[in-house]
Amino acid sequence: MADERKSNMKRGADDELAVGSERIRRSRKAAKPDEAIEFSAAKEPRPNAEPKPPLDTVEARAHARRRKSPNDYYEEVVIEEEKAKKRKDDLNSKSIDARGMSKELRGRLRRIADILKLLLIFACIAGAIYGLIALYNLFHVKAVTITGSINYSERQLLSMSGIQNGDLIFRYTEASVKEKLDRIGNVRLLSVKRDYPNTVIIEVVDCDARAAIAAANGTYSLITADGLVLATGVETCENLILIKGLSAKSYGVGSYIDSDSMSGTEVAAVRLMQEINKSSIAFDVTAIDLSNITCVKLEIGELFTINLGNTAESADNVETAAKAYQLFLPDYPLGGIINVFTGSTVVDFTPNKVQNGD
Repeated sequence: MADERKSNMKRGADDELAVGSERIRRSRKAAKPDEAIEFSAAKEPRPNAEPKPPLDTVEARAHARRRKSPNDYYEEVVIEEEKAKKRKDDLNSKSIDARGMSKELRGRLRRIADILKLLLIFACIAGAIYGLIALYNLFHVKAVTITGSINYSERQLLSMSGIQNGDLIFRYTEASVKEKLDRIGNVRLLSVKRDYPNTVIIEVVDCDARAAIAAANGTYSLITADGLVLATGVETCENLILIKGLSAKSYGVGSYIDSDSMSGTEVAAVRLMQEINKSSIAFDVTAIDLSNITCVKLEIGELFTINLGNTAESADNVETAAKAYQLFLPDYPLGGIINVFTGSTVVDFTPNKVQNGD
């Protein structure tokens, strides 16, 4: 009996426990989420654990786990792909080629080379600009040389030519200078040369009579320094250079003595007169002797005779002859013979015998 009673009591306790559990399950199922959370939160807290705030507050909701949205999954995938790409790039950057350089080092060297190329391009552009400015400043007129006139000084002709120091040298051509110098009635332009980078050389000739050629009938033909015949049949030739050796020929007024020449004698005569006009003995020479084409002579009065060589080289020796005459004149006022050698500054001088006391 006692065992049966104990068995019934135990069975009744189990039934009560089952009924209580079923009630609890039903109450949880029917309760709201907050109530369920409150029910679970009503359990006795663990010792030394901080009490959690009620779940209906903002702080508690921040701790509540949220369900991931599709965007969150997409962001995670993108982040993983970027990490994988970065790992791959890191591996590639550390890869070593046959020259022993990593990809990272090659990229750095490539960037340095690009920078150096840009700097080189900028330097070339700056150098080109500077060079153009330097060239522009270089080709400015700094010196003007005008020769060939006895009637006008170089300064007078320079002012009449219109050339200004500091102007571009390319502005001045033979046509532009001739237009200015033609306003002078008795001066004619021969040539304008530009001696780069900054010098202009002008040759002119006086249009008045500079020399005389003796004719067969005893009269004279008057010519300019460039060989232009101004007059014929003139009976006197005072203060003019007498050209010897051309007396067998006749010339017309307005023609040039070297225009129809078949020999070099007339050409040599014109070149000699032009060179004499440029030299320091322009007012000292009294005659040009072309009788012997192998030995052209200049006569300075009746005292000095200068041998210039043949007709082809005589004009080139006038400058040396002028210097030699100026050198010997103070010590030998009674004159002598000066022999000039082509291509040399050395001359041979033979004084007249009277000066030696013979």
